[in-house]
Amino acid sequence: MKKLLIVTAVLLLLPSPAHADWAFSASNPQINSKDFAMKGPTDTDDTLIFKARTGMVITDIHCIVDPADAAESISINVMECDCYGDNCVTVDAAITCDNDGAEDDGALTNGTIDLGDWVQLLVGAPTGTVSSLTGSIYYRETVP
Repeated sequence: MKKLLIVTAVLLLLPSPAHADWAFSASNPQINSKDFAMKGPTDTDDTLIFKARTGMVITDIHCIVDPADAAESISINVMECDCYGDNCVTVDAAITCDNDGAEDDGALTNGTIDLGDWVQLLVGAPTGTVSSLTGSIYYRETVP
């Protein structure tokens, strides 16, 4: 069975009413996102998902599994790795993605990603039959 991993970048130009802190200003620059999707994720699907083209600070992580189903979940852990994809450290505690969506607790312990570092997605063992995992990693670019 082939796995599918899709990563896209999205530039958010308008603030979300639920996240008014996302508004653009000189002191609060634009929020970007890197999105990922996997079909039939398992605990062996750990993968590097992108390389930082600039320094960045991860501000939020969201995920969801099989929104039409119920009682399924899988944990993810976003990691910062060096420029070789090794020596990875966690960005924050693992997040349990479920059918109605989940996100980090709002206080990332290591959200700063250095220019040229890789960001890795660690996937835990699923509960139930998880047929898809989708998520977004929101970040602000840092200016040198």
